Amino acid sequence: MMPSDKWVTSMGLDTDGTLFVKTENGITLYDICLKTSLPKTATLQAADLMKMENRPLYYRFHATLTEISEVMFNTLYDRDFTFKKGDVVVDAGARIGTFTAKVSAAVGEKGRIIAIEPEPDNYACLLKNIRANRLDNVIPIRKMLWSGQRQMPLYLSGNTSAHSAYCDAFFGSTGESIDVEADSLDNILEASGISRVDFIKMDIEGSEIEALKGMGKTLRSDVALAIAAYHPISGRPTYKAVVNELRRLGFRTSYGDEIVHARRSPDPGSI
Repeated sequence: MMPSDKWVTSMGLDTDGTLFVKTENGITLYDICLKTSLPKTATLQAADLMKMENRPLYYRFHATLTEISEVMFNTLYDRDFTFKKGDVVVDAGARIGTFTAKVSAAVGEKGRIIAIEPEPDNYACLLKNIRANRLDNVIPIRKMLWSGQRQMPLYLSGNTSAHSAYCDAFFGSTGESIDVEADSLDNILEASGISRVDFIKMDIEGSEIEALKGMGKTLRSDVALAIAAYHPISGRPTYKAVVNELRRLGFRTSYGDEIVHARRSPDPGSI
């Protein structure tokens, strides 16, 4: 079954082959779908996707709708944080910009969102979604988040949300890779003229341990974090190393739904 579509006002395929989902909050999100262009935009109904000949489309739409539901209409990353006007947010592993689109209005025109995504097709959709929704407070960055500046391979996955610095069956790696520019968050923020950050969302497919090494300056401020940390690196899940490092730096942490949440403020439920 498709996810609940109560928040979907329409969906279909654009002329460049991307799928689109229009939501009840006025956001339209485009995602990778077909490798060919179409003569005109096609609107689809859920019943169309249930047809056997459209089964590949069904799976592509299902993945996108699930992502939008979890990120935009639930609190996968931001359960413990309320965004306010003027906040500065980092969306690392932005993919097509679902989380970016969610928080853009909340931080307002004086706020900023630094949306970091290394994979070219995802990044193209991120740019399209920024334009389509007039997200003028977003700074898109096509880089891999890492401990420092370097060129390195990004291993491609059959899952568009699972491209990784690691070639591993866990990530659905195809064995193919592309070279991308990697950099630390401290360097990226300095180059972007950002001197403070209020919230960091990080879902970067196993690179979270290395990324923390390049965030020394950023983590000295009163910043809240939500880090996806369920990835196995060297046979061990990354959340243990992430929790240990953040606690060493003076953060209180909690772990649930495969996300490490961290803040400097007291939290009786911390681990």
